[in-house]
Amino acid sequence: MKFKNILLFLIFLILISLLIFGYFFVVVPLQLENKDLKRENEFLVLKISKELENLNPMKKDTFSLNLPEPLLKAKEELSKEFKVISEGSLMKVIIPTDEIFLPGNYVISKQGEEKLSKLAKIIKEFPYKELEIQVHTDNIPVQTKKDLFPTNWELSARRGTEIVRFLITKENIPPERIYTSAFGDSRPLVNENTKEAREKNRRAEFIIKF
Repeated sequence: MKFKNILLFLIFLILISLLIFGYFFVVVPLQLENKDLKRENEFLVLKISKELENLNPMKKDTFSLNLPEPLLKAKEELSKEFKVISEGSLMKVIIPTDEIFLPGNYVISKQGEEKLSKLAKIIKEFPYKELEIQVHTDNIPVQTKKDLFPTNWELSARRGTEIVRFLITKENIPPERIYTSAFGDSRPLVNENTKEAREKNRRAEFIIKF
């Protein structure tokens, strides 16, 4: 009976030793490896997310894939000259106002006329319903002609009007299908007070609705 108790005790010690051995030499290393894998996975997910963000402007948006063939072709043609974004049931063409107007002015430059003419030529092939021109400025107050433009709201409104007038009179865009909206500096693309940010914020967005 005494021998049996000793044997059971020894078996118990062996089991305890195996459990301790298994925990420290099998479970703990696996837990550490699992933590390393989780950290590596988080790093890879973050890296892939950043790469996808960088690739995003280059990839086709899902709406473009559903465009009818004529509109898809028109979008491809527009993209050769302009920045184009498809959003739901509309298409947006973005042109920096520095490429349309004389510096600090509402007068359309020769370069601006050429760009607007190229845009109009393609737009007229669209089965569109309306064309809205949204004009934005930077956050620098108007320095000249303060009697005409006490704030950037008035400047963006006048610029929008000049674009609409040009497209109607020079490019025969139907007046009942075109209008303008002025936003001044209220909707910046980049909320930074740098030269580069201000250049990006000075823009005209041509919203083609169909």
